[in-house]
Order: sequence, then structure tokens, then C-alpha cells
Amino acid sequence: MFSKVSEVIRILERIFKIDLNEFLAYKVAVETGDPFETLIATILTQNTSERNAFRAYFNLKKCYPTLRPEILSKASISELSKLISAGGLGNVKAKRIIEASNYVLKKLNGDLWSLLKLGIKARNELMKIPGFTSLYKLI
Repeated sequence: MFSKVSEVIRILERIFKIDLNEFLAYKVAVETGDPFETLIATILTQNTSERNAFRAYFNLKKCYPTLRPEILSKASISELSKLISAGGLGNVKAKRIIEASNYVLKKLNGDLWSLLKLGIKARNELMKIPGFTSLYKLI
């Protein structure tokens, strides 16, 4: 499956002449290899420019160098909102981050890797994460 994804990415890069490192969620996925951190990056990219998403992400990482569901689930909406406000919709995204963190903790025992091992069935579970239904309908 990943070889097919890699091939599609290479084709898109060649056709559209883009640098995928300009996209926060992609860059985080490649650099960290952490599905939860990629999930948070994806939330931050919704309804904003990549530039603003990067600013929000780096602000968040200054305060929370390790983005883990057990840490972010305990944060307050107002605290997270201040950190990520550069990306716009701070209150909405802060709430989604907390809800997603709680979901990953409670439904997936804090481990997104187990979910990703389900292959195509993972999509249905991903759609249950608060705030992601509309995003994953595109996949």
C-alpha cells in the first residue's frame, strides 16, 4: 500500500512541481513518523494557509515539545487556543485537539499505530475522531 502511495506522490510532485515539505502534515509525518503528531498537524492545517499552520504548530511545540494524547487531553481550550491562534479558528481547533486526544486515549488506548495496522478498515475508525468526518470523506 505504501509503495502505491509513494508512487502517487512522486507523480504529483513531478506534474505539479511542488515541494511536499511545504505542507505541514506531510512534513510532520515524514520527520516524526508519529501518527498522533501527524493527526494534530492535520487539525492545524484545516481552513488555513500552510504558513499559518506551521506557525501554529511551532507555537504548540514550544509549549508542548512532545505531542502526546495523554498530555494534550489535559490542556485547556483557552491555553491551546492562544498557542495555535496563528492558524485561525483557535477555539475550534483547540477543542478538536482535546477531543481527538481523548478519543485516542479512550478508544485506542493512546495508540494510533494499532489503528493504522487495520489497513482499509482504519478509515472507518478515523472518521469517528471528532472533527475529522469531513476530512476523511475525501480519502
